[in-house]
Amino acid sequence: MGIPPLLRAAYRPIEPALQLTDQELSERVLRGFPLPIPGFVLSGKRLRPAALLLAARAFGDGHRRAAILAAGIELIHASSLVHDDVVDHSRFRRNMTALHEQYGSHFAVLAGDYLFTRGLQAIQEAGNSEILEETLNAVAEMVEGEVEEEVLEPEVQLQEPVYLRIIEKKTASLFRCATTVGALYRGLEGEELELYRRIGLAYGMAYQIVDDCHDLFSDEDPDAEEKKITLPTIRAFQKGLLTSWEDTEPLDRLKQAILEAGGFEYSGARAEAYIQQGLDLVRRISDPHLREALENFFEYLRQKNQALIQQFS
Repeated sequence: MGIPPLLRAAYRPIEPALQLTDQELSERVLRGFPLPIPGFVLSGKRLRPAALLLAARAFGDGHRRAAILAAGIELIHASSLVHDDVVDHSRFRRNMTALHEQYGSHFAVLAGDYLFTRGLQAIQEAGNSEILEETLNAVAEMVEGEVEEEVLEPEVQLQEPVYLRIIEKKTASLFRCATTVGALYRGLEGEELELYRRIGLAYGMAYQIVDDCHDLFSDEDPDAEEKKITLPTIRAFQKGLLTSWEDTEPLDRLKQAILEAGGFEYSGARAEAYIQQGLDLVRRISDPHLREALENFFEYLRQKNQALIQQFS
């Protein structure tokens, strides 16, 4: 998968550490496993590992321990994707056939468990008690968010604060964990540590809103077809253009209602607010090289968000 220019600029200082991360991922997922691991584990944009490595300021060579931590975070993320695909009956993942479609749900669940265990092993190996506690807390939040999404009635999930709470747990918690672990790796504490925690949280919130907009009417497994509740659909309900989530609405009708409600523009504005919040926090970092890399990291997300707004406005 190609890396967009702004991400390439953000990744330039951490390229050696990212290469080490990829090596660690390959070694840890292929070691002794009897069936193929999903291809997306060894590809992708590496946003969460990069967030950790940037916060760790893992510039240049000599950051194998940080790379192991980054690989651990990515394996935990990958395990959640495998399990999500089973729960959501998704057919594809990053243009590849979903693992459960190839080998069945039982194997996919076990493979997800395997990836999760490998991820925690990496965190335990390269981290300390504080880093392990931070990671376990994030994992617990991720599971809580998944459970809430499954058990809460649609009428409850159609409340915007509930949606934001769920995505904070499901997605933003792991980005927050990545930047916090990176900061802990280099011994930051107090206000400095809290700064990186808030940077990761802002990125994760913006990322999930943008990702939801991107996937709503995507060519493969559109979220609207699965009746997933996202911010654009919530906006259509707020405007009274949709009245019952239980009714089966044709995709064209859903899309029309969301467009009439300005759902993508509204969601894009919410994502932009989180992006700006994150950039304001990043600009408090004194190191100019790290600040520039993190600014590019956020600007990539801003560019993606603006492209979606233009596409659907």
